[in-house]
Amino acid sequence: MATPVLTDAEHFDFTTLAGERLDLYGALLGWSDDIKTGVVEKLIVKRAGAIHQTVGAPPRRMDCQCMLVGPDVRARFNRIADAVVAEPEGLLTHPRFGARRAVCESVISSESPGDAIDVINFTLRFSETGLRNPPKPSPSAQASVARTQGSAAATASASSSAAIAAKGQEVADRSAGFLVAMQNAEGGLGSLLDVDASLSSLAISLSDLDTLGAPKAARTAAMLSLSYALKARNRFAEGRPPLIRYQIKSIASLGALCQSLYGSRGRDEKAAILRLNRVARPFALSTGTTLLLTDPSFKVVSTT
Repeated sequence: MATPVLTDAEHFDFTTLAGERLDLYGALLGWSDDIKTGVVEKLIVKRAGAIHQTVGAPPRRMDCQCMLVGPDVRARFNRIADAVVAEPEGLLTHPRFGARRAVCESVISSESPGDAIDVINFTLRFSETGLRNPPKPSPSAQASVARTQGSAAATASASSSAAIAAKGQEVADRSAGFLVAMQNAEGGLGSLLDVDASLSSLAISLSDLDTLGAPKAARTAAMLSLSYALKARNRFAEGRPPLIRYQIKSIASLGALCQSLYGSRGRDEKAAILRLNRVARPFALSTGTTLLLTDPSFKVVSTT
């Protein structure tokens, strides 16, 4: 049997889901890994060059070259082949990557009876298996997109009336302020309350821009700015009740709305809504009014 010469690599074996363990470290001669980034190339008719887009990284593929030597190579090789044909999925311990869920796609063998006796060279081709979610953007990354959209709102408002231009610039300033608040909160220099206060200011500016009848491009950019800011806030506060934008469907008091949405915790949520929103008439909320509030579908478990 081949003697392992790797001194800084992990073990190499494969355990199928059926529980069959194939210890192949001593048989391993080498391996090659195919790690693709998931970039696809798109050619445009009558245009030189190409467009590249990332669609998500495909699974890693690994070819492991092995050799069995000895009078019992036939039985040992058949055991390997039978095991992976019966159950190709399992846990692979890769010499460099460690333990990974994988499937054995194929076993490719070769023999040269005239040159070697009782020697089988073969390649095991593995592929990682299982879908993995792409990493979520960090709160600061989403807040940065909010700032970019806020700047776009200011640009789209600049050629309008002085009032609209000023309000568009306010959206840009407040989206930039939200980014700072988020970065401070992530760095431990601020809190979720600071983030929520900044988010509230941005939402108020968006509402004012709508009221003034700003150009559609400006209102769209401002809406996107608030949307990304909201995503950033909820990402940062993951595990806590998320905030949503809720539109009033019929005239109602804020107290009645909170009672219908939250039940026994309506009083606490009412205070939070007043903190997050500019509510001129809490006893008669107008139809179509949009509020920032805690998602009513989020289940809050009481510990008392």
